[in-house]
Amino acid sequence: MMNAIAQGIGKTGISLKIFDASRTHVSFILPYLWKYKGVIIGAPTYEVNLFPPIAYILDMALRKRIYNKKTAFFGSYGWNDGAKRDFEKIAEKLKWSVLEAFDFIGGPSEEDLKKGEEMGERIAKLIMNSDQ
Repeated sequence: MMNAIAQGIGKTGISLKIFDASRTHVSFILPYLWKYKGVIIGAPTYEVNLFPPIAYILDMALRKRIYNKKTAFFGSYGWNDGAKRDFEKIAEKLKWSVLEAFDFIGGPSEEDLKKGEEMGERIAKLIMNSDQ
């Protein structure tokens, strides 16, 4: 799904940086949260909650007062969509404007991937036009 969303963003020419939160230390990610106007978070539901490495990064963003971003969320779940719910609560504390949230059950279908690509393009355009 991340690749599909990145493809959609790429159609707009907007600059993007992709991180794997389970493999990249938060200290490498936070500077980009400061730098960019928008952020798209992708995370699965893990034990009815937001995936722990993502939850930690967002907690650090809150501690560092990285406020007022344009944002969107995508994620997968098995039987409960807790990740999206947790993300929306944290985004509210961060005063992040959630432009869109998209989740799907299990692995993404071809239709889900198409929706993801369209979402990436839509969110990128909204972020680019937020300057005007």
